[in-house]
Amino acid sequence: LGDCGEEDELQLTSCLTGADVEPTIEGSGVNVTLQLLTTAKVWSRQDMGYMADAYSLKGTLTPETEERSYHSLLDRQFFSPIGRGTVTGEMQRVVYCTCLPGEGTHSRDGEAVTFALPVTVGVLWEDGQGQLHGSSAEVQLESASRAAEDCRFRLRMEDVHAVASMGGDGAELRLTGTLEADSFGESRMTEVVGADWQEEAPEQGGPGLVIRRIRPGETLWDAAKAAKTTEQAIMEANGLKEDQQPQGMLLIPRGR
Repeated sequence: LGDCGEEDELQLTSCLTGADVEPTIEGSGVNVTLQLLTTAKVWSRQDMGYMADAYSLKGTLTPETEERSYHSLLDRQFFSPIGRGTVTGEMQRVVYCTCLPGEGTHSRDGEAVTFALPVTVGVLWEDGQGQLHGSSAEVQLESASRAAEDCRFRLRMEDVHAVASMGGDGAELRLTGTLEADSFGESRMTEVVGADWQEEAPEQGGPGLVIRRIRPGETLWDAAKAAKTTEQAIMEANGLKEDQQPQGMLLIPRGR
């Protein structure tokens, strides 16, 4: 899997996909070959930086922007659904059951969401003559929840297992497990992907310091960009602290 940090979350899911039994050459036992399918997921948290705007102190910088879409994990929910199914046959004994989860789906009505995940259950059973037979059944596991209307989901099943109860003409299956539903939200951001810069002649004369009122919703970035100065220069001229919302009249050192 490569390098995984100590705070990363590792998720492993394994299921039995096949089995083969052969007698040994000496005839004193059997060789059992099991086929397993394992999926691995690593979840990590990383800080993502992007450039939303840019300007030049000594020339005209025209940024080239592009709108991009990102998906982030909003919520992770766990459910314990119970499903039931049947397999038919003249069974004397159930040897074992194996479960293979399928692709999960969801349906919604506004914020109400219903998750559905099909599970294929394979049953190995023995009849009255000692012969082995295989049967399968598809069982639907469902859970209901609420989620935002504009999110998407990813479903997976953990620790799913089936219990078979013998009946008159077959077996009743009872499935249990943990259904994990991850919801993702989409964020669209405008990023700077390039820029066109043109050199300008140095400004001659003019005041090096102006007093200007900060408009509602205007940030230090906006004021610094308009005066071709820096946010730090405005903060130092007015005694402002980091993340302090500017308001009223401010001294604006102009870029020279």
